Amino acid sequence: MPNRDVTIHAYSYYEAADGYVYSDDEAAKDVSLAAPPEVFEGTITKKELDYEDRWQAFPLYNIPAGTRTRVRITGRNDMASNQKMGTWWQVKDPDGRVVQEYAKWETYWTGPGKAQEFTGGSFDLDKVGTYRISIALSMNPEAEVVVDDYYGNLCTVEAVVPEPEFRGLVLSEYTK
Repeated sequence: MPNRDVTIHAYSYYEAADGYVYSDDEAAKDVSLAAPPEVFEGTITKKELDYEDRWQAFPLYNIPAGTRTRVRITGRNDMASNQKMGTWWQVKDPDGRVVQEYAKWETYWTGPGKAQEFTGGSFDLDKVGTYRISIALSMNPEAEVVVDDYYGNLCTVEAVVPEPEFRGLVLSEYTK
């Protein structure tokens, strides 16, 4: 890191009756300049929902009510140095009730250009309608900085149509 300390010198002069300029006073002050703040940069690269036993990019549509699922978010370190990344998200059901809130910082560090996955716990999609999600990707846990975010639809859930009771009905004979 370069030395950011400077010394400022100040001089004063006066012009005497004889027309000459003479040095009057001199002072020096040491000043320490603060380093510019570090600009943190990162990107949410994947937003996925575990549906039908595979990770799929959301938003997803027409998921049957009663489905159990998980969210996975992947964030990339866009800086030239190793960084500790964290994420927070909140999933709301069609009525606006929070069905999952997740927050976690990675244990170690993510290198430049590398990605870190965050996978939340399971929750049920038990109401018909649109589920929404809010996501924040952060760096610097000591003084958290949000580097990317997403607010939008997670999925739509549709009602499950029950199987009719007479599905297995077979006619063996028809008489008129």
